[in-house]
Amino acid sequence: MRSLSCILACAVLATGAPASAEPETGSRLDRRPNAVVDSANDPIVSRVINTFARCVAGARPEWSDGLLAMQLLSDEQMRVIGKEATGLNQCYQTSQFDLHFNPLSFVGGVAEQRVAARFKGAEVTKLSTITDDMLFASAAAPKTTAEDLASCIARRDPTIVRALIDTKPTSTEEATLIGKLVKHLGGCVPAGAKLKLNKQTVRAYAAVGLHHLLANEAALASAKSGQN
Repeated sequence: MRSLSCILACAVLATGAPASAEPETGSRLDRRPNAVVDSANDPIVSRVINTFARCVAGARPEWSDGLLAMQLLSDEQMRVIGKEATGLNQCYQTSQFDLHFNPLSFVGGVAEQRVAARFKGAEVTKLSTITDDMLFASAAAPKTTAEDLASCIARRDPTIVRALIDTKPTSTEEATLIGKLVKHLGGCVPAGAKLKLNKQTVRAYAAVGLHHLLANEAALASAKSGQN
């Protein structure tokens, strides 16, 4: 199992070089309405990344589901993001764009959009009844400390996590909900682990954890029935 401190120290990933001076004819009309303009027009980087990631997930749902099914922050997941980055320019609304970001923030934004689109209206309250034993006895068992942390945060208060996904990064609403999640972090962080978490990483872990639990409800239900 990789140490969480190592995972959190992942290098910043570039989504690609600046686009050409002019996009292909007609491509300006093909931009998705929720695409990002650039980080100069919106200097809040976390907000730009969240918008971009959600746009990508909306444009490529199957690719996004496959990405989220991979081990969180694994080399495989990072390779897939890097390989496909140059093909995600439908989510840029500018002819000049150079976006750099932490991969966790990107994966978290993708998870948010997929929860909102794929599991819209899902009852999440029941996810809080999933115990550690049930989780680790199922096919959805976390493979790394990072995945364990994500699932733990989501299970502690899934209703808050679901509401958090609908807030804008850096907003007052986001800060309030993250504040409610912070009290659970002590029970989710492995003993001896040294973490440097901020609002955006807590949000990303929470979103990834919630998506993982919802995407694996059948496996978790099977584990639960096996313990009855």
